[in-house]
Amino acid sequence: MVSEQTRSTPKRGEMNKTFFIRLRRAKGDQADAWELRRAIEYLGGVETRWGFEFPSAARRAVALEVVGDKYGARYFQTEDRQGHDGRPRLLVADSDPTVIDIYQTLFTREGYDVETTTNGLECLSRTRQCMPDVLVLDYELPCDADGVLARLREEYPLTPIGVVLITCDYSVEDVADELLAPVVGCLRKPFRLRELLEIVRSIRQQQPARDAVGLLSS
Repeated sequence: MVSEQTRSTPKRGEMNKTFFIRLRRAKGDQADAWELRRAIEYLGGVETRWGFEFPSAARRAVALEVVGDKYGARYFQTEDRQGHDGRPRLLVADSDPTVIDIYQTLFTREGYDVETTTNGLECLSRTRQCMPDVLVLDYELPCDADGVLARLREEYPLTPIGVVLITCDYSVEDVADELLAPVVGCLRKPFRLRELLEIVRSIRQQQPARDAVGLLSS
């Protein structure tokens, strides 16, 4: 039973944070996704597109201990998120500062909360921290775009992050093997900014339906 202490209101330092447990499906595992979801919900988690949200770190810790003991820690990942104003989140990963500035200006004006990064390792780190709705990924990104996509497929196979792949020296046909989820669009430079904006808007229009499905669908 969850104690009254864990039902208390968040501490001062937690007031602008939300606390999540995200589910991970390890390769080859056959856990019952429905049972996992119901167990976390029973322990106070509310399923959102980011994972199961808890009102405090203490509540999450209790739930994590219970489900971790039963199912194994490999299925679960925790995340703390700073308060968010509801704007869609866009992560731009490009090594060119001028391109980053152009994208940031464009999408900020369109109402997006824009984060930026300049290499593959930073891209993975920022993705884990901010969990963007859309990732605009330069295929020629240092350290490298192929690795970013591979890790996204491994770590977040069911999290609805839409990736727009941008290429320069490669044609769409050259990167055909990468045009699988989470990649939902590909543009070759040069292109009109309007084309990129329309792809990103299209991804966002489809995401509410995916959000309703949940992170692990049975």
